[in-house]
Amino acid sequence: MRQFISIIFTFAILCISSISHGADWWIVHISQESIAFLDMDSIRDDGNNQKRSWAQYYDKTGASSKVLYLFKCKDEELGAKAIYSYKSDGSYESDSSREYINYKPAAPESVGYDLLKVTCSDDPRSELTDELQGPLKEDVSPSEFSKKVFKIIEPEKTPQVIKKAVKSKS
Repeated sequence: MRQFISIIFTFAILCISSISHGADWWIVHISQESIAFLDMDSIRDDGNNQKRSWAQYYDKTGASSKVLYLFKCKDEELGAKAIYSYKSDGSYESDSSREYINYKPAAPESVGYDLLKVTCSDDPRSELTDELQGPLKEDVSPSEFSKKVFKIIEPEKTPQVIKKAVKSKS
């Protein structure tokens, strides 16, 4: 019975997570290998200076994953609660979830730190530059946006793009 409930739960999450039009994805980090998005509508305050949000990653092969992160904002730590992975054709690959979260410090200038900085902010959208967000607000999905970026990305320009995604400390 427990396995049946687990299968139903996983199926429900997959169905819900495949509906991206209800999410408000914003670009948080771009590198030569992957692009990270954050669903602004998923940010939740769990109390005790802890927040959660969903991130979505696309790599240059087209494979993707969605990750539910939990953040200890004051301690600048994060951990993954659930991970759902998809093949480049969009089909399901694997998933995992954890009852106990193994929090780790967010390394400066990392994707995790950028996600933490935005999620833990009192005004998350203010942490991101508007310059890169435009195409996403024109009904281009994160998947389509990622495909376009990886077609045109030039290695020597990548650091400049990353700096434009999340604002630097003032």
